[in-house]
Amino acid sequence: MAVIKKMRDEKWLEPDYLLLIQSWAGEGLTIKQIASQMLVSERTLENYIKNFPEIKKAIDMGRELMVAKVENAMFQSAVGFKKEDIIVDNDGRAKKTITTLPPNPMAGFFILKHRKPAQWGDKVSASEETLVKLDQVLKNIKGNI
Repeated sequence: MAVIKKMRDEKWLEPDYLLLIQSWAGEGLTIKQIASQMLVSERTLENYIKNFPEIKKAIDMGRELMVAKVENAMFQSAVGFKKEDIIVDNDGRAKKTITTLPPNPMAGFFILKHRKPAQWGDKVSASEETLVKLDQVLKNIKGNI
């Protein structure tokens, strides 16, 4: 298998084109979809990624940006936020509206479960002392029935 040392169309190494590749990756496009946008085969793009670090970096940065946007949106959903909109009526007058979106407990739980699994994960381990206390409470409940 021959290793590509030269790019057929070197425009993809120019800053504006690298930014375009980064934005496609940031929009969530797959390697196959990015290759299609570049008018090259998926295999060619994979070779470019292996041989041209600037292309790999552009794709990685785009994906990191996408993940950061999703993380931010999840956090905003978890804690709630206010959203400002400007609405233009039929007379052309602009009116500012503020919508308050309440916290989403499921988003909060999801964040906590994945960021602090020891405290919020599906499997929470109890200490021996806690188990003994729980056993005593259960015996007291049974004794009172």
